[in-house]
Amino acid sequence: MPEDLIKQLEAGSEFLAKTCLHSKIIITVDGIRLVETKEFHPVSGTLLD
Repeated sequence: MPEDLIKQLEAGSEFLAKTCLHSKIIITVDGIRLVETKEFHPVSGTLLD
């Protein structure tokens, strides 16, 4: 089970890295899914300067 979870997370992160979409990874007991969002949360406030 943990190996499957890690593989799904890796696939999701690779997908996000290849796209320009603002997305988030949702992890639930049912699995992992990507959700497209309109939100943008920069890592640091200095990125907005």
